[in-house]
Amino acid sequence: MGLDRRTRVKARLLQMGYTQAELADAIGYSRSRIAAVLNGARDGRNLLSVMEKTLNQWEDETKCRKK
Repeated sequence: MGLDRRTRVKARLLQMGYTQAELADAIGYSRSRIAAVLNGARDGRNLLSVMEKTLNQWEDETKCRKK
């Protein structure tokens, strides 16, 4: 069994060197809402999708800069 989505998002943030605050600012949600979803205090299936898409975009941008 793999990691759950919340854990994967938190791990990717750490790996990429971004904070929850930076993610919140990028997607237009409050920092407390992001923290609540990532810590499991709030349901955030749709918001997790937005977070994952943003992380994918950041990752793609980083790859383009390295080329």
